[in-house]
Amino acid sequence: MAFGRDDASFGRRGRRRRTPALPIFMSVAIIGVAAVFFLWLRPIVSGTVTDAYSGAPIAGVTVTLGDAQATTDRQGRFTLPPARQDATLTVTPPEGYAGTERALPHGAARNVRLTIRPTTLSGTVRRLGSEVPLSGITLHAVGDAGQQSTTVVTDQQGHYILQHVPENARLVVEGPGFTPKGVAIGQNTALDLDVRPDILKGVVRATTGAPIAKASISIGKLNVQTGPDGAYELDGVPDGAQVVANAPGFISQTLSPADKVTLDFTLEPLIVRAIYLTPDSFARDEKFNALLALADRTEINAMVIDFKDETGWLFNDSQVPLAREIGAAHPNGVDFQARLKTLREHHIYAIARIVCMLDPTLATAHPELAAHNSKTGGIWKNNNGVAWVNAMQPGVWQYLTDVALDAVNLGFNEIQFDYVRFPTDGDMEALDLGAPDNITTRTEAIGKFLKTAHDALAARGVPLGADIFGIVLWDKDDNGIGQQLETLAPYLDYICPMVYPSHFAPGSMGFDLPNDHPYDVILQSLQRGGGRIEDAQRKFRPWLQDFSFGPGIDYGPNEVRAQIQATYDFGSTGWMLWNASNAFTEGALKPKGQP
Repeated sequence: MAFGRDDASFGRRGRRRRTPALPIFMSVAIIGVAAVFFLWLRPIVSGTVTDAYSGAPIAGVTVTLGDAQATTDRQGRFTLPPARQDATLTVTPPEGYAGTERALPHGAARNVRLTIRPTTLSGTVRRLGSEVPLSGITLHAVGDAGQQSTTVVTDQQGHYILQHVPENARLVVEGPGFTPKGVAIGQNTALDLDVRPDILKGVVRATTGAPIAKASISIGKLNVQTGPDGAYELDGVPDGAQVVANAPGFISQTLSPADKVTLDFTLEPLIVRAIYLTPDSFARDEKFNALLALADRTEINAMVIDFKDETGWLFNDSQVPLAREIGAAHPNGVDFQARLKTLREHHIYAIARIVCMLDPTLATAHPELAAHNSKTGGIWKNNNGVAWVNAMQPGVWQYLTDVALDAVNLGFNEIQFDYVRFPTDGDMEALDLGAPDNITTRTEAIGKFLKTAHDALAARGVPLGADIFGIVLWDKDDNGIGQQLETLAPYLDYICPMVYPSHFAPGSMGFDLPNDHPYDVILQSLQRGGGRIEDAQRKFRPWLQDFSFGPGIDYGPNEVRAQIQATYDFGSTGWMLWNASNAFTEGALKPKGQP
């Protein structure tokens, strides 16, 4: 019994109490769930780093966020603990790549895709048209903001490797004897290039296949002439150039060499059969339409239009700063561009007539550009009281060149200068040009002016003509006005002598009244001048008389046609009819389409 009591006592008091197992496991689970929940509340930052151009993953890239760093695996993946505050995710690039950064605000889950841009470009440079590699070629890349890569030179195999290439860069390739070239790199990491020698060669031919000698080949200020075989060679041709071929008697042509080392031209013939239009005739619809209809009915295919007249006025809203400053722009209510568009639709060749040295508007506004009177100290004026500018002044040359380019911008096909000379009447003893006044200085001044204008126009593919006195074809001196055929010819595409029979003195060419011999006066004058310069047949485009003046016969269809026939018999590439009132003799003209 005692044993039983002892056992009972043990059961109640002496036996050790044990904690149940289930509550312990539950505690561990709760802790684990809490940890996961905590991590879910504060997620990791993960992502990938790829090539910005190819999209391929990049391994071994260091990615930093705050104090933590990670390295991308083979799939370009990385994992980082979250930052405790706003931070910047930074990629330290491997060699040949540009780094990048990404702002990462605190507290948001991030699965970030980062791209890094390759900064290395490699390739081979070859001579255009061959597989020959070029050594010694210099290359560098320039970004939008002017930042530049390293500069390298191709090796013996023509290979190059550029480092630190900026984004959106353009590759610049240069080498002695080769045209500098610029190429957009885009997303290329390898780029082979063919570079063109900066010497462009070719031949200029007519549509018949015959070579054209002394054709002008121009790129900006670069200019050469073709030889007797029509061949040319132009050095220093820039990348993206527009090459202009122009020759008297032909329509100019503009081509781009692109990646060619040879560039041939084929020029179509140009035979100009023109009438003259005053500013009033050009501006007034009734007169303009009547003359347009005349051209539509007859062989007329060109119009010489007053663009700047004897007052110095320009009949458009000129964009030349000096013209606007001196009040020379007088639009006259005409839309030049609209009128010229109409002429193009009717296949009419438009020639802008620009009066040069007779310009009281410029002379009065800028006395330093005017001819001066040595007796009065003021501006020199002719017998009609009209001031002239000084043809020896480079400022005058540039102004007239700018006016000519203004006409080109409007759409004129050709420029024709008038009054390209020194004055003929007035107190000539008082004429002060600020320099010696002799045949040498006068002809040199006119020649320099024409060269200035011709060079500027040739680059635009626009021919230059000039009106000269008919007597210039006969006399070898300059007649005191600076017009000497041999001096003018090199800088003009068209020489336009005013060979009006009525203006020759009695006894000229052995005729009591030259006015009564229209055919002979024109033919003999052209032949006399033609013996003094090269290419006279292509360059001579005379003004013919379509009016009656002075003693002798009146001019009608037979007399006007006789003059036209004389130009053809000489071999000229065109003629122009002058009538100050623009009343032309239709009976002297062939109907449209008649050979």
